[in-house]
Amino acid sequence: MSTSAVNGAGRSQPTGGSGSNKIESFLHDLTKFVGQPYLWGGGHGAISSGATPVDCSGLVCQAAGQAGVNLSGTAADLQGHCSSVPMNEADLKPGDLLFVGNPAEHVGVYLGNGKVIQSPHTGASVYISDFPAGFTNAGRPQVFGGQGAPALNVSNTSEGGGASSGGSGGGDANSVGGGGSPSSLGLGAGGNVGSTIAQGLAQMNSDDAKRKQEDGLTGGGLSLPSGGNSFSGAGGAGGASKNAGPAGAPVGAAPSGNLKDWIDQAMKILEQNGVPASALNANDINTIIQHESGGDPNAQNNWDSNAAAGTPSIGLMQTIQPTFDANKLPGHGDIRNPVDNIIAGVRYALGRYGSLSNVPGIKSLASGGSYVGY
Repeated sequence: MSTSAVNGAGRSQPTGGSGSNKIESFLHDLTKFVGQPYLWGGGHGAISSGATPVDCSGLVCQAAGQAGVNLSGTAADLQGHCSSVPMNEADLKPGDLLFVGNPAEHVGVYLGNGKVIQSPHTGASVYISDFPAGFTNAGRPQVFGGQGAPALNVSNTSEGGGASSGGSGGGDANSVGGGGSPSSLGLGAGGNVGSTIAQGLAQMNSDDAKRKQEDGLTGGGLSLPSGGNSFSGAGGAGGASKNAGPAGAPVGAAPSGNLKDWIDQAMKILEQNGVPASALNANDINTIIQHESGGDPNAQNNWDSNAAAGTPSIGLMQTIQPTFDANKLPGHGDIRNPVDNIIAGVRYALGRYGSLSNVPGIKSLASGGSYVGY
C-alpha cells in the first residue's frame, strides 16, 4: 500500500497542528464517512474534499488530513505514532485510536460516550458502534499533543451504513455512498457500490500486511493429481483482476456452487493425508475464503508489504508463496489451483492456530466483531 510521507524506515511521519480544535475537527470529519463503502487501499494518497470509499487506516488518514493534520500510513504505522492508553472507557479520550493486534492489523477511532467508528471490511461500510467493537488495544496520537476534545453525541449505524439507532448514516445502497444492509453492498448486488469496491474485493478486512510467519510444516501422505489452471467459478480466470463476486460471508455461512465443490475436494484430500475430519469445518473455510478473496482463485494482492517484498498473497486463501510451499501437499503445488490453495491455507491455519475456530477472523466474527486477516 502506498502512503504519503514515508520515511526511510518505512513508517509514515505525522505532522501538522495540535490541540483540541484539531481533534474536534478530526472527529467531525470522521463522521462524514459513515455509509461510505470499504475499499482496500482507499483513503491513502491525496486528501479529498469530502467523503470517499476508504479502508480502515484510510479513514483515519483522510479525516486527519481534512482536519489539517498529516497522519498517514497503515494501521501498524498509526499505532507506532501513538502513546499506549489502557483499553477502557475511563482512560480513553475522544480521538484515541483503537487497534486489533500489535503490530496492528486494523484500526478505528474512539468518538467518546462509548462509541467507535471504523471501516471494517470488504462488503461493509464505515459505521459507528459500541465500544470495544472487537478492538484489543488503544493509543493516543502524539501529533495531537495528548489533548482531548468533547465527545460526539452520535448513535450507532449499521455496518451497511443505514441508521439503526437514530443515527444519520445511510442512503441508497446502489450509490457510492450508499447504506443498506451489509449483504446489499456485496459485489454483483450493489450497483455502483459493487463496481467501486470490486478492485478491493480480494484484499484482507483490515488493510494491512497479513504478517504470515513460516511454520515449517512439510507435506506428506498420498501423491494425488492436481487440477489445471483454468477455472469457471466465482471470478473466473483473470489473474490479478478482481471480478464481481460474493461479499464477505458471515461466520458459519455454508459454501455453494463451485466453491463448495473445491472445499469438499480439499477436505477429502486433507483427511486422506491425516487431518482429522473433526478439525475441518467447511463453513469456516468458506468464511475465510469469502473475506480473503471473494471466491476468486486468481485473486492477487499487489499492494501490501508482502507484495512489495516480492511474495504477493494469491488465490482463494490468499497465501504467499513461501507459506504455500511450506504447507502444500505432494501433487498439489499450484498456488492458483483452488483445491491446492485451500489445502495449503487450511494446513497453515491449523498449524498456526490449532483449529479453524481459532483463526482470528473466525473468532472475531463469532464474538460480534469484524473479520481480521489471518
